[in-house]
Amino acid sequence: MNPGTNAQTLTTPFNELRVQQQSPASTYQPGFWQPVARVNSNNPITANIINQSGVTVEYSLTTSPLGTRTLTNESNTQLASLAKDSYIIINPESSSTPIKFEVKADNNIVTVTVIRSSDFSGESTVHVHPTGAIYKY
Repeated sequence: MNPGTNAQTLTTPFNELRVQQQSPASTYQPGFWQPVARVNSNNPITANIINQSGVTVEYSLTTSPLGTRTLTNESNTQLASLAKDSYIIINPESSSTPIKFEVKADNNIVTVTVIRSSDFSGESTVHVHPTGAIYKY
């Protein structure tokens, strides 16, 4: 082997090498800046919110004049015809219970399942980006 060659590939553990090979791009780095799902932003987008957190949550949509609404545990709601660049804000109504989201997209329907988080900081926002990328923070 020549002194200037990359020896990292030879010393990378197999499980890390497998993750690198499955990444969508050679520059992929896991983190909040990566989209968790995608939709076609040229078609209407609907969001279904399912609350399985064990507490009542309140939610709002930054592109809607409807204001804040509540969603009790084990219930769901639908937000139809989301505008491009929408932020769905979801927080526990009256407790400090941290929550997080499981987000999936299928046929331009974004399903946001709200669950309890073991991480103190939790999550509070689902962002539908104008490009169709879905982020959670």
